[in-house]
Amino acid sequence: PGSPASLEWTHRKVPGLRREELAWAAGISVDYYTKLEQGRASHPSEAVITAICVALHLSPLDQAFLRQLFTEPERLEPPASERIRAVRDLTTLSASLPDAVMLHILDRTLWLRALEPTTRLLMFGDTDNAPSEIHLVDYVFTHPRARRLYVDWEVKAAEVVGMLQLALSDERDHDALVPVAQRLWSTSARFRELWQNFDIHTKGSGVRRIGMPDGSIRSLRYITVAAPYDDTTKLVAYLPDEAAASPEGSDDADSQARTRDDPPKAS
Repeated sequence: PGSPASLEWTHRKVPGLRREELAWAAGISVDYYTKLEQGRASHPSEAVITAICVALHLSPLDQAFLRQLFTEPERLEPPASERIRAVRDLTTLSASLPDAVMLHILDRTLWLRALEPTTRLLMFGDTDNAPSEIHLVDYVFTHPRARRLYVDWEVKAAEVVGMLQLALSDERDHDALVPVAQRLWSTSARFRELWQNFDIHTKGSGVRRIGMPDGSIRSLRYITVAAPYDDTTKLVAYLPDEAAASPEGSDDADSQARTRDDPPKAS
């Protein structure tokens, strides 16, 4: 489709089934499938979307991504009052995690907000002059301390590019996200390489190695909690491994694995 994550300036080509084969497998005409690809048929039925998902053997996250491409923005938008309430409630919840090493709010445009002093020290090496918010993708690819903070930087970089691609499937946020993607596409060869893998991610839970200010490295378990009334606003907490309970249904695999589970929601 014309406005999702496959932007014209990436010239992305996806290997796999030919258009005719996919249309046949999904039980739709080649002409209709071509219109879907080109954004000239923007409201396919649920049956058509499901048939394409089955034909492509898509994972649950990839299915959600495809459905979001065809969802009208006004059907997705939570009221502004709920977004404000989500930030407030998740910030309050963060106070109940005194053992957290890093805490921040992640919004749907991938801004890290409400960075508390310990988090700012880890991310920027400073608390007095450090910002209280920053864009996640910009930080990972452009800030000089990002590779020091995220010891396994390649894993983190692949994750945030996949998160950006998933976020771009939501038309509401194109004005905020497309400039970020275009800027990094033009300045970072590694961003371009990861973008063309088109390996989408969502923020869930796992274990990540974090570089500490004293030069030591700690393995921290990160968890993600979404507000039940606005699941696009999330609290991300990095906890000492022994203090982090594994959320029910989360993926406890090594941080090298793709994060495929929906984050737990605040009660």
